[in-house]
Amino acid sequence: MELGDERRGEAFEELLGTLEPSEAEPQIEVTWTDVAATVPRRESEYPHPGLDSWQEGAQAIYQARGVTAVTEDRTIELGGDEDDLLLPFRYVFEPALTHVLARTGRFMLHSGAVARDGQALLLIADSGQGKSTLCWAAAQHGWSLLSDDHTIVRPTVEGFELIGLPKPLAVPEEVLDEEIGVLVERFGRRRRQLPATMLGRGWYPLQAIVRPRHGDTPAGALERSSASELLDLLIGSYAALGDADLLRRFFPHAAALTRGQTWDLFHGSDPSTRLSVAAGWLDVALRRGPDAP
Repeated sequence: MELGDERRGEAFEELLGTLEPSEAEPQIEVTWTDVAATVPRRESEYPHPGLDSWQEGAQAIYQARGVTAVTEDRTIELGGDEDDLLLPFRYVFEPALTHVLARTGRFMLHSGAVARDGQALLLIADSGQGKSTLCWAAAQHGWSLLSDDHTIVRPTVEGFELIGLPKPLAVPEEVLDEEIGVLVERFGRRRRQLPATMLGRGWYPLQAIVRPRHGDTPAGALERSSASELLDLLIGSYAALGDADLLRRFFPHAAALTRGQTWDLFHGSDPSTRLSVAAGWLDVALRRGPDAP
């Protein structure tokens, strides 16, 4: 990895500073220069809030606030020298990392993950459906929180296993009992950013996929997911949608994921018990559902 000045190092430290050093052979090469890459003159093909992206042959190109990322095979070339690098770096690096990881057989999803008793649950939902609340509920009730935002999944002989991307947590302010962490506002929502040192480490075998949803009863509920709806959700959570080749690689794995244990977890409607109710239903999902002994 080649970075350059101190501010670039701070940007990496903020996002991935809790990664443990490794003496293994590098699988991804990252460089960062002062000059942003030239982006295509046409309109962004897959626009997201604060991020533009294009596909140019085997390259994926991202731009956010004057910072660019260009990926090809297993390399990420970053460019740009803005005064504030933290947020634009995060915006371009996460989807760029998705591309290069896919070429090593790993697929990064916009999802959370929690683990208990050596097994993991993948938590995936559309924005605003309570994924971060569910992650925090698990963390407060004895689960190991692996990620609240980005999870890497890879196939194994027996199924799938996953690991969280060790980035800072962003917990909805309304689910916290006290003012902890740093207050940030993202896409109109107030969150508290907490250190990634709170996260668990390592790969865990996947036991089930849980989709949080808003419920209308205090007790909440756990019900079987719709395979077709879950497949759409998995594909939509995969940040490499602009690359047809990578999407073809992921699609059979996404289909296989829907054939496992999959659940819709409905949050309880009472704010005072919502976290404990959600954590209880997670325990049920880990035991293979409401009908398990």
